Amino acid sequence: MIGLSLIPLAYRIGLVAALALSMYVIGHHQGANGVQRDWEASKTAIVVAKAAAVDNRLADNAKTAAEQAGFNLAIKKAKNEDLAPVVAAIAADGLRIGKALCPSRFTATAQAASASGSDGPDHVAAGVRDAAERDFKALELEVANSLASGRSAQKFIHDNGLAP
Repeated sequence: MIGLSLIPLAYRIGLVAALALSMYVIGHHQGANGVQRDWEASKTAIVVAKAAAVDNRLADNAKTAAEQAGFNLAIKKAKNEDLAPVVAAIAADGLRIGKALCPSRFTATAQAASASGSDGPDHVAAGVRDAAERDFKALELEVANSLASGRSAQKFIHDNGLAP
């Protein structure tokens, strides 16, 4: 103790303060490193968990896509079977237009109002232009296609117990 008493009091206080400060800095550094390690481990665990969740979701999506492909194929087959006779009938038959679609001037009788005659073509018997007939057939086919799609989807839902 004699050697310590030879050091002035101010230096002794400074030495104790420096020792306390160095212990604080070392503790703070070690504590910060520990917190950083814990944080990095937590982030790594989160990244791994997210990757596993994504992998599981991708596997579920692939399974669902395979099921949906089978369902879609069954619906498309039923629709095509339902639609085939309609398409054949549209292709085989000429266009039939009812009086509701024809203006009254085309549905009038073929006889002229005056006494004069004509050797020209009979416009009433000519029917509908080819372009209009093609458009009407396309529209009829589109409507039949929509109705067949709806019927096949309803049948599939009912057959598979998906309806409430």
